[in-house]
Amino acid sequence: MNLLRHDLNALWVSLLAEANYCEQKAALSVMYPKAEPESEEMRAGAEAHLVLEAEAEKIECDDLKRRIDAGERLRLREYPVKAEIYGVPLYGKIDHVEFEGERALWIYDFKFSRYSHRLFPNHQLQLSLYGLLLARNAFDVSSLICAVVIVPPKPGKSGRLTKTDPRLANLAIETSKALRDGDGGLRRGGRLFHEAGFAVHAFRFHEPGAEHELQDVLRYWLGEREARAADSKTKCRSCIYNTLSLCPVALAPP
Repeated sequence: MNLLRHDLNALWVSLLAEANYCEQKAALSVMYPKAEPESEEMRAGAEAHLVLEAEAEKIECDDLKRRIDAGERLRLREYPVKAEIYGVPLYGKIDHVEFEGERALWIYDFKFSRYSHRLFPNHQLQLSLYGLLLARNAFDVSSLICAVVIVPPKPGKSGRLTKTDPRLANLAIETSKALRDGDGGLRRGGRLFHEAGFAVHAFRFHEPGAEHELQDVLRYWLGEREARAADSKTKCRSCIYNTLSLCPVALAPP
């Protein structure tokens, strides 16, 4: 017998972050997995992630553990992490994480989006849950800084979003280090807008806050309440599940 709705036996951090944007949409994405086509922005982001992943050297688990135990400073891409929290198996894959031995110093999530002006709640939740998974894997998260790097796709000749520059993500990582002050806090409110076009939104990881958010978002998946509807008509107007008349609680007509 599965513990979770929709016959799921585990949850991914990315799905829970999507539920923070619209819980009903996240539920429908599980129920109708082929309904939402890949957008140009999603495709550009997926291609950029592949480029960034290809830059990294593969490392075996035993070697990684040895180097962590030795206290080495490490930068890892596409780092898989999992733990059972509140009885629910939770999985994630961190775009970029930096360790000094067992101390987790930075985690980054790359977003390739036109909307770079602010830190959105679903992005913050995603990073907070990654931090929680690291904590559950016995990493020291007392100095952990979470950062969303937003790189806007650029229009091609037709004006459509057909390409992005993943190298800007690497530049963002380097320049973001200036946001951390000597006391472990953040300068400039954790925000950096670079002339090259990217933005960084950083915040200190807060474990009790992450636990509270996780408890709340799990309630739907555990069957303790129904899915929340979107919080604005604008989200509903652009939602494919509303267009296909699949959403029972849409705030706007399809």
